[in-house]
Amino acid sequence: RERVLRPEHFQEIMAFVSSALSCNGIQRVEFRPVETTCGLVPRAGSSAAPQRTFESGRSFSLKSSFLGNNNFSFSTEAAVNHADAFDFSSILAEVSTDPSIVIEKLGPDTRNKTWYPKAQDVDKNTKKWYVIDAEGQRLGRLATHIATVLRGKNKPTFTPSADTGDYVIVVNAEKIAVTGKKELQKTYFRHSGRPGGGKSETLRDLRARIPERILEKAVWGMLPKNSLGREVFRHLKVVAGPDHQYQAQQPQIMEVNTIPKPNSTRITSIW
Repeated sequence: RERVLRPEHFQEIMAFVSSALSCNGIQRVEFRPVETTCGLVPRAGSSAAPQRTFESGRSFSLKSSFLGNNNFSFSTEAAVNHADAFDFSSILAEVSTDPSIVIEKLGPDTRNKTWYPKAQDVDKNTKKWYVIDAEGQRLGRLATHIATVLRGKNKPTFTPSADTGDYVIVVNAEKIAVTGKKELQKTYFRHSGRPGGGKSETLRDLRARIPERILEKAVWGMLPKNSLGREVFRHLKVVAGPDHQYQAQQPQIMEVNTIPKPNSTRITSIW
């Protein structure tokens, strides 16, 4: 016998149908018209008036955001042959066997999905290798450019929580340039962890001892301080001298100009 759909059943039907049919890409369930009318009635035992009644030929859709935005369109010309207490197993059996029910597969929802890098997008075997000559380049500006390439911010596929960057090889690290009095005034501090184990040295002393450390410290300060930043930092290869040991990766030469152009004209005002 004919039954009506009650408002408290809609959410339960959607949850059940979504969990049962989402694996097949089904997003809409449509009932073919028959000669009857379906309405909305209040809960059992309630004296409230019906919220809304749909006439024959009308249809309405239900949408639930916490169910993955699956839309189910129920035609009001359908005869629902179930008791007030819906039997979910019989609903599934009817959906799969009743010829009066049409199930239209609309495929995955492509409009409401945010793109995220897949495994092949962050695969190390697909990353590019670049080589940069640091001779005469400014320390801070060069470190900014290197950090951008390591993080992948120069790509349209950049994702803050994924490693979408490339490898960077820097040669001639001992010939990097600084301005002003930074050669003598800029200091680097380190500590052994034992009492009284703190040591500091100027940029000139560090350049003579470990020239690669200067650029490594500058780039590390521009990367996130977490597991992603540590992984990205491993993609930086800084060497002293013009030769490196990464010829097998066939790195591409990246031209970088960090020296600002001098002002061609200067306007002075005489008062």
